[in-house]
Amino acid sequence: MNPEDEFSGAAAHSAVSETFWRVPAIRRAWYKILEATALITLSIGSGCQFHNSSAMGGTWLFTISSNTSTLLLLTAKLQQQGNQITGQASVAKNNNSCGTAAISGSLHGNNLNLEIVQLQSELFLVGTVNPTFTQALGTYTSSGNGNCFQPGDWGSWSAFFGGG
Repeated sequence: MNPEDEFSGAAAHSAVSETFWRVPAIRRAWYKILEATALITLSIGSGCQFHNSSAMGGTWLFTISSNTSTLLLLTAKLQQQGNQITGQASVAKNNNSCGTAAISGSLHGNNLNLEIVQLQSELFLVGTVNPTFTQALGTYTSSGNGNCFQPGDWGSWSAFFGGG
């Protein structure tokens, strides 16, 4: 191929390109495509806010470690509707079963807030969930006096998704 032919081909391409952009309908359509691409990119980029509406649904295994060396293990069956979470958990304190508890809370993006209630006592869990919704961790405080939860306890917790 002759280098001069390449140049003349580039010039021809440039002429076609200039004509292409002078047609208003084509230019408007191109801008609409760019606008739609930008909106899709923004939606995907903020994916933390558009999580699956049942991302927390299923069985979760919680380990709760207190400032008094008490270890609580919870096996929770959670349901999620929108950003609201509800469920039930079996609770063990220092490897001894101590009943069941009700769970309620919310998920906003990856920020998780749960309240676990057993008889006259409550745990308030605050934390975050990883982007794949398979692990969570945070801190907690307690109030009331019950079988498993002691008033004034505080500490850390972690949870792992155990399946549907």
